[in-house]
Amino acid sequence: MKRVRNFKGISVLMILTLILLMMPGNVAAEEASETETVTFVHTNDVHGFMDVEPYVKSVADYYKEENGANNVITASAGDVFGGGQAIAHLTDGEAVRDVMNAVGYDVMTIGNNDVLAQCGQVINFYNGYLNNSGGTNFPILGDNLHIGSTVDLTIDTSSNSYGEGDQPLSSYEIFTTEGGTRIGIFGVGTYMADLEYYTVDGTIESAGRCVAKLEEEGVDIIVGLIHTGWVDDLVSTSSNDVNSYQVAMAVDGIDLIIDGHSHSIINNGAGYVCDNNAGTLIVQASGYGGGIGIVNLKLDSDGNITEKSASLLSEEEYKGYGANTEVLKVLNEWVEEFEGEYKTTIGYTKYFLNGERAKDSEDKLGIRLAEQNLGNLVTDAFRYGIAQMDDVEDVDVVLFEGGRIRASIAAGDITRLDLMNVFANGGTLCIQEMTGAELQTVLKESVKSSSKGVESADYKQVSGLSFTYDTEGNIVSVTMGDGSALAEESTYRVAWAPRLTGDAKVIYDGYYELADALQVYLNSEVYANSDYSGTEGRINLISAGGQETDDSDEPDTDDSNETDSTTTDTTETDSTTTDTTETDSTAADTTETDSTATAATETDGTAVNNNGKSGTSSGNGTAQTDKHNTTTNKSGQSAKTGDSAQMGIWIVLLLSGLTGGAAILMLYRRRHSGKNE
Repeated sequence: MKRVRNFKGISVLMILTLILLMMPGNVAAEEASETETVTFVHTNDVHGFMDVEPYVKSVADYYKEENGANNVITASAGDVFGGGQAIAHLTDGEAVRDVMNAVGYDVMTIGNNDVLAQCGQVINFYNGYLNNSGGTNFPILGDNLHIGSTVDLTIDTSSNSYGEGDQPLSSYEIFTTEGGTRIGIFGVGTYMADLEYYTVDGTIESAGRCVAKLEEEGVDIIVGLIHTGWVDDLVSTSSNDVNSYQVAMAVDGIDLIIDGHSHSIINNGAGYVCDNNAGTLIVQASGYGGGIGIVNLKLDSDGNITEKSASLLSEEEYKGYGANTEVLKVLNEWVEEFEGEYKTTIGYTKYFLNGERAKDSEDKLGIRLAEQNLGNLVTDAFRYGIAQMDDVEDVDVVLFEGGRIRASIAAGDITRLDLMNVFANGGTLCIQEMTGAELQTVLKESVKSSSKGVESADYKQVSGLSFTYDTEGNIVSVTMGDGSALAEESTYRVAWAPRLTGDAKVIYDGYYELADALQVYLNSEVYANSDYSGTEGRINLISAGGQETDDSDEPDTDDSNETDSTTTDTTETDSTTTDTTETDSTAADTTETDSTATAATETDGTAVNNNGKSGTSSGNGTAQTDKHNTTTNKSGQSAKTGDSAQMGIWIVLLLSGLTGGAAILMLYRRRHSGKNE
């Protein structure tokens, strides 16, 4: 009997307990298990366009107020010390260092232009960080960067000496949140071969090493800060050995990838969630300061991620946070000191000279995908300059990569600073003899990506010839400057920047000499009598069937298909969404141009957006995935809806629970009446 009485008491207690568990007050208890939110404020490929940095500081400070100082990580995915505005490299990186220190960046990874422009100085800055003397105030990561067979003499070896194969930068950094969660961030740079002073190993191998080390460290969350590049089709590579999606799929255990290199906006800023064990979220923040990326990770009390969301603040949106005055002061002091030296007018142009990576103001393809008037001007200038040299024989052809033209020139007066910005990557121009067959091979290599609608830094602007290629990458015809057809057996003198050594004779070497050559041409009679109002048909693309293509629109773009972000049940999603955002963006010291995001449908049914220089984003972008979608608002936090509906459901459950409990109790008493007394 005692047992039965206990059963009766337990039954009532269990019913009441179940009712209490279903009440709204317990929802708060469940939500309390999500102890904290970690926010990443991230940029990539700023390339010296540092006007964005005062706003990066303001955005980071906003989230520190929201989440706590240790729960906000400000990160750069590389390409800050070269490849853009001349102020970055002509101040030996010191302007960039000082501005980033003022922002309070927590970590960065090295990009390909950081290596090419001034890797020795970047290493010096990292050593300064380690020694707390004259460096960055944050670690610089680069697991796959190693010293080559010849040591770069710009490295200060007073505190550290290096030999071949040494790794001069750190592999990873570990951060601890307010709640004690340990976040490991590893850094991997762009794979590059045949460098004089450095080697940059394969991306996947490097990422695998880093993840293994961080797992040994016992971190709770692993983040890849990589400079690899996003590609819409998930298969191609962005001037690298692999793309960021391929890294995520090949290396298990990466929770988040903050990427750079391709200047992409992925799915309106909401990123791409991979269908792998970790559900890796991949994000980028455009380039040239066109956006500030936000990633929010919600964590439970054990440091597990319960939710990932991402958004991208456009230029208009991030300016709403206001510019931090301290960072702005540091930036303005450097600009005033630097630009005064280079503001001398040295030429004039009636026309906007297009060097944009993305679409130009007339909606034509960028300089890495199509002939441009600035490409024609630059190559003509080099050909003219060589012709003026008494000790050098004239060249037949000049080839110059679109990836080495880093800025446009606005209509009007041209300053020395404009020229330095155009040649921000520096480099050399050499003369080499090659047969017609070899020249045709070089041209074919130049257009192998553009024939598929994919931009490439190797896409060459030309002078001294014109050629036609098709959408399968075949060279259809080549016509020399004198009107004759290219002869495979003939020998031609070509000025270009070969990766080869041997018989190549260096003509122009470095920023200053390239700019000097262009300045001489701008003051010549030949230039005065030339027309650079548009392109001239030097490079022509036709379909594989022989029909000329329309180069005014980017491939696979649907400008009319703008979509609204929606919240989707995570158990039901397997859909295809195409988002296209048309944006306006402005480069420093150039005329405004339109950059249009390109939407391409993926092979797995997912569409993403890719863009070059752009200020475009949707703060409410939806992350596409085979597994789930996440809706984000301006601050990147998950939207919560249906509070009224939820309250109604709880009331119904409460009443149902009380009624059911009473019924069970009455039934029990009837069945045991008179037997238990």
